Amino acid sequence: MGTLGCRTIPSFRVDPRVQIAEGRSRHSGDATLVIATRRIVAALRRLVLAATAALAATAALAATAAIALPALADPPALTPIVERGSHGLASMTLPNVLVAVIDSRPGRRTVYCEIGFRVGSRNEPLELAGLSHLLEHLLFKEGEAPGSRKNPAFSRIRAAGGEVNATTSFEITNYYCDVHADAFEEGWRGLANLVTAAGFDEKDVEVEREVVLQEAALDKNNPLSIAAYSILDRLFPGDPLSQPVIGFKKTLRRIRLADVERYYGRYYRPDNAWALVVGDVDARRAASLIAETLEGWRGAGTAGSESASAGSSANRSASAPGQAGSGPERGI
Repeated sequence: MGTLGCRTIPSFRVDPRVQIAEGRSRHSGDATLVIATRRIVAALRRLVLAATAALAATAALAATAAIALPALADPPALTPIVERGSHGLASMTLPNVLVAVIDSRPGRRTVYCEIGFRVGSRNEPLELAGLSHLLEHLLFKEGEAPGSRKNPAFSRIRAAGGEVNATTSFEITNYYCDVHADAFEEGWRGLANLVTAAGFDEKDVEVEREVVLQEAALDKNNPLSIAAYSILDRLFPGDPLSQPVIGFKKTLRRIRLADVERYYGRYYRPDNAWALVVGDVDARRAASLIAETLEGWRGAGTAGSESASAGSSANRSASAPGQAGSGPERGI
């Protein structure tokens, strides 16, 4: 369930990789292989999330370090993962605590790359519903809306012949691309730059806000969304889980550049992220490239920062089920 890239999809709609499996991947040429890869990706993401959660304590220590991380001559050692049907599966942990999983599958012709974050609409203050998805737009922006800027990282992946997209849901936000094996390095560098070298200003926020408002207006008339969120509103009254991932007109209008920057700084950090590479790529080569592009990434804030979360915590306490407080807004 969630919102896809710079377009709106109905809640509970089929995962975008199903569309790729239906023949929309320009390089695959074999839908069966892509379907298998999509299933592998889902399983690997679960492994990565589990490994990342186990490193939470170490992440807190790493975040307090006052000096820059040293450059590595060689990537961290790959640890094999025993999984039936996959002989090239391995993981590694960078010094900044980012967990990466690589599944080398020679002969697949394509490579799927993903960088994801454990943040979604449930992490938002009630009064800023839609913040996670708006931030995804700002990083992922294609530059097609009137007055918007082209994103060099996005353009780089497209120039390499890759398919690139992003999704936002209740608990995760992920950015991914599907490229030909020969263009793996270009695709990965573009993806890494897209999420770690964010550059947006007040004008960008205004432009992307209008795009999201158009999507929200369409989603308002989606019967599946209406039914789904009616149920969630009863199950989780006064909680961010009861609100649409895309947000409401009133909450989207409240979001300012400072809100987006704080949110990005708090959650878009290596200790709250994972990296995933699946396909026709040498595992050591992939590990070296991941280390080169992400080992020095520190993020802009502390994932557990009390100052960054003060507004959200206070709002949730006031609006907790069974307590006084305003419920989800219906302002569209």
